[in-house]
Amino acid sequence: MLDREQLALVEWLLARLVKALAERPRPPLAAMAAHADGLAFPSGHATQAMAVFGMLTVLVALGRWPWRGKVAFGAGALLIVLVVGFSRLYLGVHWLTDVLAGWALGACWLLALSVGTWIRQETLPEPDRSGGGRLPRRVSRA
Repeated sequence: MLDREQLALVEWLLARLVKALAERPRPPLAAMAAHADGLAFPSGHATQAMAVFGMLTVLVALGRWPWRGKVAFGAGALLIVLVVGFSRLYLGVHWLTDVLAGWALGACWLLALSVGTWIRQETLPEPDRSGGGRLPRRVSRA
């Protein structure tokens, strides 16, 4: 199984591979409010936002949070993903299709991570619920 750093590297390489294959230039410099170099398609910021905040949402959904907390977290994550994408448009460093493709690529990566997480959960042994494996209580030092 890959660790976090390796997963982040795979996502970064995947985005760079798609950029190299598409070779789409950025909007004209006159339209940019901020300087950006390199290729535009897909938006790396949109890809990473979707993958990272999407996976955090999946992990929260699988956790023991109350239902309202899960919904609130998911709504907040969605808002961040949207703000990141629209900020790329506002700054003029990407075309709309760059951002949409970034979100789509991030969603594909999120699906792969989610399936991997689900498979890992299904293959882990059941926890010992007999109470015999409990950790000792913490002793406060006064």
